[in-house]
Amino acid sequence: MAGSEHEEEHSVQRPRLALLRREWQLSLYPQAAEAGGCLVGIRSAEPTGRDADPERSAAEASRRARAKIRRYGVANRLNRHATLTYAGEGCFDPVQLRQDVAAFFKSLRPGLGGQAFPYVWVPEWHPGDTGCTCTSSSGAM
Repeated sequence: MAGSEHEEEHSVQRPRLALLRREWQLSLYPQAAEAGGCLVGIRSAEPTGRDADPERSAAEASRRARAKIRRYGVANRLNRHATLTYAGEGCFDPVQLRQDVAAFFKSLRPGLGGQAFPYVWVPEWHPGDTGCTCTSSSGAM
């Protein structure tokens, strides 16, 4: 049925949005001795009509998290790295992993003068079928 209303509705071309201006955006992270910038094209506030891309969103979130952890590590001089794993059957409960990691780092405090110290940890699923592990970095151990 050439020329039907249904076909015409889907063949409408949206005009491309005009580039309003370009500007440099720079972020400074002095404690991490890092800066990053990019040239950004500012377009009108009209909706783009693009569908959400969950894979791209996840990749961008992961990139931002890696950058944030890297900057935190540099700023706090986290230079001691460890992988914490469970013996035996392993752990398959992420909530239990968080509780155990918190208890582990708290247990280190008395040996380090009783004060809190900077650290970062990232939960991971261990390769194979042994459950959760934790990769961590700290400035002291």
